[in-house]
Amino acid sequence: MEDFEFIIPLNKEDLTKLGSGSKNQYYVAEVLSVRETISALKDCFEAFRTVEERFILTKFDVLYSVMVQFPQFEERIREQAWELLSKGMATTVKSIASKLEINGDNNTPSVLNTLKMTTYLFCTMYEAFETEATQPNISTAVKKKGKPKKSDSGFDIDIQRDKVMNIMYQLIQLPINRLWSPPIVDSEFVNLFAATCYKTLENPTVSHARCKSTRESIFQILGTLVKRYNHNLGCTVRIMQLLQNFEFLVSSLASGVAIMVNNFGCNMIISDVIREINRIDPKDLNRDSSSTRNYANFLSELAEKAPSAFLKVTSLLSVYLDSDNYSLRQAVLSVFGEIIVQVLTGEELDALGKSQRDQLLGQLMNHVHDVNAHVRSRALQVWEKLSTQGAIPLNMQHKALDLAIGRLQDKSSIVRKNAISLVTTLLQANPFAAKLTSKELEAKYELEKEKLEQMAPGLTPRCSQRTKKKMYKYRITEEEIWNAMLPELTKAVTESQNDSSLLENELVAQWTEECTTWENEENAIQAIRLALTEAKVKKAVYFAERMISLFPENSEEMEASDISEPENAVQVNILEKMKGIFVPLEEDNYSEKSDNEKEEGEEEDDDNENSEQIEGKDLPPEILKQKSLVKYLKDCLSFTESLLGALATLIHLLGSKQASDVLETIEFFVLAFEFGLTEAIAGIRRMLVLVFSREQTVKDAVVGAYKRLYINLKSSNSRVSAVQIVKNLTTLVNGASIGELTSLEELVSEFVKTGDLNKECIQVLWERFTMKIQDTTEIESKASLMLLRMVACAEKLTISSNISVLISVGLGDRGKEDFRLAYETCSALLKLVPDRIKSDSLTPPLRFEEDHLMFRNLKEILVSGITKMEDTYYIPMSGQAVAVIYQLADVPDIICNDLLKEICTIINKNYGDENGQLSLSSKILSRLLALFGHVAVRQMNHLDVNIFCELKRRERIKEEALFNKNKRQSKNKRASRKSLAADTTLKKDDEEDEDEIMGAVADDAEAEFIRAVCENEVVLGDSILGKGMALLVQVCLNPGKYSDIDLRTSATLSLAKCMLVSSKFCDLHLQLLFTILERTTEPTIRGNIIIALGDMSFRFPNLIEPWTPRIYARLRDNSNYVRKTTLTVLTHLILNDMVKVKGQISDMAMCIIDTDSKISGLSKLFFTELAQKGNSLYNVMPDIISRMSDPDAGVPEDDFQTVLSFIIGLIQKERQSDSLVEKLLYRLSVARMERQWRDLAYCISLLSCTDRSLRKVQENFQFLVDKLQEEKVFEYFTQMLQNAKKLAKPEVKFLVEELEKRMEEVREKGIDEVGLATKAAQSQKATQAQQKATTGKKKPAKARARRKAVTESEGSSSDDDLHPAHRNHPDNRKVIQRAARPTRARGRITFSEDESDEDFKTKKEVKENGKDLSSSSSSPPPRKKTTRLSRK
Repeated sequence: MEDFEFIIPLNKEDLTKLGSGSKNQYYVAEVLSVRETISALKDCFEAFRTVEERFILTKFDVLYSVMVQFPQFEERIREQAWELLSKGMATTVKSIASKLEINGDNNTPSVLNTLKMTTYLFCTMYEAFETEATQPNISTAVKKKGKPKKSDSGFDIDIQRDKVMNIMYQLIQLPINRLWSPPIVDSEFVNLFAATCYKTLENPTVSHARCKSTRESIFQILGTLVKRYNHNLGCTVRIMQLLQNFEFLVSSLASGVAIMVNNFGCNMIISDVIREINRIDPKDLNRDSSSTRNYANFLSELAEKAPSAFLKVTSLLSVYLDSDNYSLRQAVLSVFGEIIVQVLTGEELDALGKSQRDQLLGQLMNHVHDVNAHVRSRALQVWEKLSTQGAIPLNMQHKALDLAIGRLQDKSSIVRKNAISLVTTLLQANPFAAKLTSKELEAKYELEKEKLEQMAPGLTPRCSQRTKKKMYKYRITEEEIWNAMLPELTKAVTESQNDSSLLENELVAQWTEECTTWENEENAIQAIRLALTEAKVKKAVYFAERMISLFPENSEEMEASDISEPENAVQVNILEKMKGIFVPLEEDNYSEKSDNEKEEGEEEDDDNENSEQIEGKDLPPEILKQKSLVKYLKDCLSFTESLLGALATLIHLLGSKQASDVLETIEFFVLAFEFGLTEAIAGIRRMLVLVFSREQTVKDAVVGAYKRLYINLKSSNSRVSAVQIVKNLTTLVNGASIGELTSLEELVSEFVKTGDLNKECIQVLWERFTMKIQDTTEIESKASLMLLRMVACAEKLTISSNISVLISVGLGDRGKEDFRLAYETCSALLKLVPDRIKSDSLTPPLRFEEDHLMFRNLKEILVSGITKMEDTYYIPMSGQAVAVIYQLADVPDIICNDLLKEICTIINKNYGDENGQLSLSSKILSRLLALFGHVAVRQMNHLDVNIFCELKRRERIKEEALFNKNKRQSKNKRASRKSLAADTTLKKDDEEDEDEIMGAVADDAEAEFIRAVCENEVVLGDSILGKGMALLVQVCLNPGKYSDIDLRTSATLSLAKCMLVSSKFCDLHLQLLFTILERTTEPTIRGNIIIALGDMSFRFPNLIEPWTPRIYARLRDNSNYVRKTTLTVLTHLILNDMVKVKGQISDMAMCIIDTDSKISGLSKLFFTELAQKGNSLYNVMPDIISRMSDPDAGVPEDDFQTVLSFIIGLIQKERQSDSLVEKLLYRLSVARMERQWRDLAYCISLLSCTDRSLRKVQENFQFLVDKLQEEKVFEYFTQMLQNAKKLAKPEVKFLVEELEKRMEEVREKGIDEVGLATKAAQSQKATQAQQKATTGKKKPAKARARRKAVTESEGSSSDDDLHPAHRNHPDNRKVIQRAARPTRARGRITFSEDESDEDFKTKKEVKENGKDLSSSSSSPPPRKKTTRLSRK
């Protein structure tokens, strides 16, 4: 039996087919049945105990039968066979090890047969177990994740797997090749081990973290097979197959191959894998994206673990960079990055290594501009990793920065995100300096360069024009910034000279106070330059005017040839002065081309040559050190200038819609500010508004950024830390705009809520406000007060516990001399008032007595300050003061009445003559009128809100007291009334109902009383305020007499406020207000009136409704400010259902193409919100299309298409789209002008077409015959059908094809078809006319009705044509009444606002004669009665 040779078969069935044809070759004579095999296993165990490993020579067939029929055996039998095999394999390994050591090469063939047979059965049966473990079944499908359970007999595949790997590893470590002759191991034997390893890897469980040791054993076996048994080719092929089929093996294979490369020197595997990928057809790579992605990830991860092995195959990898598959390009870039970081970095790098590094860096630079966004993103990520690891050479730092800056405006968000991150990383890891202040670096560079020139003349090249231009290449120069700001500066200078901006005067007091700190002209120049740098145009203009007036002897004329000529020489002088301050003379030289540039360039080249020659000579160490310092400073300055050039783009990215862009940009600006880039303060301030972001991550990032910059300070002393925090916040407050202050208020509130702004900081704020801390300036004191007000938003106790301090300091002697301080004090006191008054609260509101020191001081400040012309902050201060009186005083109306009387008395006494005439200056009069407006609107709010809520509170208290009294009485009588319980319950219910009714009646009575007071007594009564209305109206009626712009602005605003109080007063002066709106030339006045009209629309909607077209007309105003204000007001009115949407909404649609991007954005936002309000947008679509396609409107065709493409894109519901298609088809059928054909056809092409829409087109095709002869109309309908064909169902495609065929036929027939259609239409009209002549006795009436319908379809009526002020005239009443009579329109298609999505039907009125239908917008609703103001 031992005289045979066992040959390992390729397939297990081959062992049964050998038979008589092969001498000495072992074969299985018979495969035992299951029952026979089970009984024979006992003999196998007995044989193993007798002859140990040699039992396989006689019992091979039994174990082979188990292996062949593996699924048919019970689990217990299979495990017994496996136990026997594993013991036999372990014994065989030990026996062979001892025999090889004793006998050397003299071993009998039986030893080799034993090894082959045992190994074959051992490996194949193990693979059978692995196959079963990887196949899903019902029991494993419902099993939870985790480690698989053991069998009942204790068999654990994970434990057995480790045993198998250990036995295999021990065996291949032996010199088993000596068992063969010649001493070369058969490839079939090697493949047994390799196949077992690969089969094990296919089990997903092996990829888990807990099987790491098993994976390492597998690749140690494979590494040994490749190194000692020539398994290189087979290993490469199997790796490719595993990568192609098993995605979960990518990381495992990368780690394993790294073990083989690093521990066993199998470097050829990497090159072989790369060559195998190269052999794959590129089309297959693109088709099978999953496999290609696996290849790419494998190469990337392998390069991280074995980068040195890739260094010799970079040429093979470079081929992938030209591949169409972006995944492979990404992988190659990642590999190059790992090679540079781990292999080609270090000071000991030789010339060849540097050359290789530079080549790879060049490839990375090229693919930053790859056509694919993912590749560009990966290239930037690799550069970021290089920067983090310090692998970018010093001379390439600025190049990498320029690459990143160039990608900041990429169209892909992921590229922008990685570009910003790269810029941040380059700044953080820069090798130059911890502080990159451009001014200081430039000064230091010039100083050190002069020293080098003195030490070695000729060594340093002269800083020529070309060098300077290169230095400033990436920086936004002051000249460019000046040109960008020039239009706004010119406008600000003009307004300042005309003194027309009343609202901006709120900041003048603060600016004036800053001017008082100037000691010389240099201080003024610095202040102007800082204001211009921060883009605070009006502040810079004010400072320039003050400087010219304070230092006239130093004022010189400067040339400014590029400044557009303003109205007078004073304005030119101001602009010239500011340009001379902001744009240095040497900066101009950088932007102009020198006549001697070529000569200077040649000289520079000569200098560089001389420098190189001198560099080659032996130089003293001091000179070499100085030369290195100059070069270092030059590189540092170039790096800083590149960063400065990117600031404008990064500030713009703070407004990106992508949260990733915003988050990365915030991180950059925080880091830039920490690195000393002073110009980054513009981005830091721009970040403030993001505290209101809807994205919580963005809001948290902003709060964290400011906390990092201004709050988190490293100091052991809490007092020192608190003082520094307050100083930091003060710098933010000073110079902040109104919007920035609002954002800062929210930010400070967050700091207080989180405890970052603690009580010690608040104590420091109070000390600085009261100026107890030495060297505290007035500006710092007011900034501290503003911060305290912001703190009170989150902690009201801060103000309520220090009211006396506020009154004594803010409203005391300092407040009387500084209106800005009094204003901020009043703002802080108003924080005592709750944000919203609860009408059901029983707690009395916080109120102070009439003679409280607060009101006495306020009254004194208002009375004495009305004549103090040097402080321009009186009007805003007076508004806040009146608000404090009405919110905190018990009897505010009495206080304000006495206040006005006292002011009027003083004016009459000081400015009146013997005849009772007043000679007031316009400034005093504007303050008095502004005070009238403040008091009137506050009195109205006091009555509507405070008084009404107080009455309800008192009534509620009475009800509670009465309820408690009745409850006590009912307790005493409860025992005696048990028998009448049911009766009492009924009575009690009736009483409760009566109480509710009585309470509602009482509320109505109170509201009616308050309304009557507002209507008849506040501005129309005999009070001092009512008497002052005559003066207010007089000023508004005589703009020629009262020409001062501030006075007219104040008077108009006060008139509008007073009109809000009383509908009678409003009705009397509404025409005057609209007259001012149309005739005034001041945008500020027009904007204020529009805002006031918006408030009136809420309060008196029926009074304002006839004037609505005049409000819409302001959308065509020549001022951007007025258009924006009007659009904002109308947006709020329409979205809150306070204004009925009419045909004028087309004016709002035209704002979509406004030249001002903010107005365009607001208009788009309005229509987006309108589309979400049910059928609102659908209902106005016909009006928009009709008015904009009207030839009289004069809307260019391109603009029409731009507007409608956006608005129609908001129609998402199919039913709305189908209905609009039907209506537009009817309109197209009756249209008579080619421009209208094109417009309507274009709108139809934009709507999503369904089968219903297509059927409507088919039904109305006869009316489209003549229109299709127009080329554009035919093109639009063709486009509509093409879009329908892409998304249509199979049954609808037939309809589309039929329509296309009919359109082509019509197109071919051309003019003949048009002629036939015209004749048919004429004969049809003649027939209809004959029918009407025989039956129509009332033809004139019908004709009038048709004319009326046409008039209404055009969106006009006789009522609208009349001026609202003339409608009550007797001659016009009959005309209005006739126009209001209902008429029967011809086949009008209505658009109901009440149509629901479930019942969305087109409503049509079809006449008996069946003529074409014409659609029109709904007629304007009749005027309603004056509605009473709803209570809050």
